[in-house]
Amino acid sequence: EIFELFNRMSIPDHPDEYRGEMKIGAIASAQTGFLPQALLRLRQRAPSVEAKLMPGVSLNLLSQLDAGELDAAILIKPPFELPKELHVQVLETEPFVLITPLDIAEQDPLRILAEQPHVRYDRASFGGRQVTQFLREQRIEVRVVLELDELDAIVKFVESGLGVALIPRAGLWLERDARVRVIGLGEMTFFRQVVLLMRRTQRDLPLHKLFAQCLARDAQSVKSAD
Repeated sequence: EIFELFNRMSIPDHPDEYRGEMKIGAIASAQTGFLPQALLRLRQRAPSVEAKLMPGVSLNLLSQLDAGELDAAILIKPPFELPKELHVQVLETEPFVLITPLDIAEQDPLRILAEQPHVRYDRASFGGRQVTQFLREQRIEVRVVLELDELDAIVKFVESGLGVALIPRAGLWLERDARVRVIGLGEMTFFRQVVLLMRRTQRDLPLHKLFAQCLARDAQSVKSAD
């Protein structure tokens, strides 16, 4: 208790008293979505803090946070139990949709998946695992022509006519006139959750609480705009 009290004595009471670096890990869709405005608000409230953005995929970011290399991480909620020492805050819940080239007239998403070549959302990623589970539940074997993890790149390949894809409604492609058909999955819709992870021992620190508030506010603003 004495050591804990001693450590707390060195922690400022207010975010604007903080100095130094805050290492934040983030997946690509967060970097091009709600994160820029959240970091701007953090800068306004804690001007002496230097935010260092560490890009990566969810699994790697989780490992870095667990190893103490990051102060916070924004990633896809994994399909397994997280360590109890990590605090989870849900930022966004994104529905998966089927996207196809414009020249495909078929409306049934299951028939399209069964008949058309597939640009696969990386099976090693947390979101890709959800796609795998969905296809298994629907008993569909897809013909994979390409597999990758970057959502906007997947959309580009679908636009080119390479195949169809199951991806979440997230990424820069939503902000431009992407030349793809977007087909909802109706009652079969499944979702991925974008979460903020912090160590429980740090989540109540003024700076960490402020960052979480900035993220929640801006994630909600982006969701409302969509």
